[in-house]
Amino acid sequence: PSGAKGAAGVGAASALAVPSKAEAAAELLGSKPVTNVAELLAALDRQASMPMVRMGEALIGLGLIDEKKLEQALVIQRGDRSSPLGEILVRQGHIQRQDLQLALIRKMGYPLMDLDHFQPDIEALSKVTYPIAARLQVLPLYLRAGQLIVAMEDPTRGKVLDELEFVTALKLQPTLVKPGHLANALETLVRDSALRAKMGAASLDIINTWSYRECQLGLTSCLDHLP
Repeated sequence: PSGAKGAAGVGAASALAVPSKAEAAAELLGSKPVTNVAELLAALDRQASMPMVRMGEALIGLGLIDEKKLEQALVIQRGDRSSPLGEILVRQGHIQRQDLQLALIRKMGYPLMDLDHFQPDIEALSKVTYPIAARLQVLPLYLRAGQLIVAMEDPTRGKVLDELEFVTALKLQPTLVKPGHLANALETLVRDSALRAKMGAASLDIINTWSYRECQLGLTSCLDHLP
């Protein structure tokens, strides 16, 4: 009995063990990335069927933080609404950025995009100008039932999503990319002058119809993102 109890204790401890940086990276690399539209839509449908989980709950569920660290980060966030909870925890050194992406994939169901192989839809690209995409670090991917699907490194950045919804007049559905991959994809667009020229055509049409008040709101939103 004592041996069984000891074995059970070891098993419980293993289950709660915090993944190392290398383990988190390996698991993230093992996540099958999305390479085409069919896989993207299927992944989003799976995400829609998952229960809603907050970032703090996801990180606790993975054993990456405890309740005390979560509460400390929430206190900081109350005084800095512009920073997502995950970003605060990264800055505090409680988690690595790879841990954050692991939680977004495993617990929150965000599709992981392979931007080396996924071809963004021209109609989606037309909704966002290149300067806005580069500044906000987002890449339009596909239009689905009035929603613009975009790729970003942190899909929990609410202020970025709010501004993009305002500029495009569309609801957004964010997906995930590994750190550094989005910048490479945007650089590819810069080199393709024909593709870059098509970016934002529809967005500019919307902006040209804005009232004076809407222009004020748009400018305020842009200024909020300045360092």
